Amino acid sequence: MRKVAFRTEDAELDRWQALGLVVASLVTTEARPGEPTPGKPAPLPPSRDAVARAAERAVWIGVGGLAGNGLGHGPARYGGWLRAGYQIRRLPVFVALGTSYALAAPSAGVRPEWASLSLGAGALIELRKLRLGLRPAFELALEHIAARSEAPVSEGSSSGSRSLAASQAVLEITWPTGAPVALDVAGLAAFATGATGIRVAGSEVESFPAVAYAVMLGIDIEFLR
Repeated sequence: MRKVAFRTEDAELDRWQALGLVVASLVTTEARPGEPTPGKPAPLPPSRDAVARAAERAVWIGVGGLAGNGLGHGPARYGGWLRAGYQIRRLPVFVALGTSYALAAPSAGVRPEWASLSLGAGALIELRKLRLGLRPAFELALEHIAARSEAPVSEGSSSGSRSLAASQAVLEITWPTGAPVALDVAGLAAFATGATGIRVAGSEVESFPAVAYAVMLGIDIEFLR
């Protein structure tokens, strides 16, 4: 608070001029709303990296098609895949759950089918300048393979199946990173515990190979934590 005193001999005009100067000085020295007060630095805006980290996704679901090797001497297999991933506590690691189904054209009179269920973990690598995301992963899988003979069989069953364990390596590439929907291109190599022969009328006509590979193409849908 400021006090202004006048003498009795001061003219009335001089008194009003003095009051105007005092009011003007109070307005210019008082801090304006929204501006930092003297002695306190202005708060810095959040960095772009901080904003990007706050907008990172932690859960995603991918879906698409696949193509890979089929039976030992048969045509390629084709089918679909579905995968879900979860980023652990915003660390550059994740866990993934996946499933796939594929079939192939008949080979040696046998029509094959593949189904798998996998669980694994991997690393999250982001190339910010290219907006590319890399997700290498190692997984354990349970594979179910089946074959059906298209020719009539005189004795025994015309179809057969087997379930076996496998390990697989997956590399996914997504673009653009940070988008709600991104393109997903992946390569997969699976190593089963062994090859599986296919017999028709007592003779082996084909086999499921122990090593399988596939190329996957699809989209990722990402969700906020």
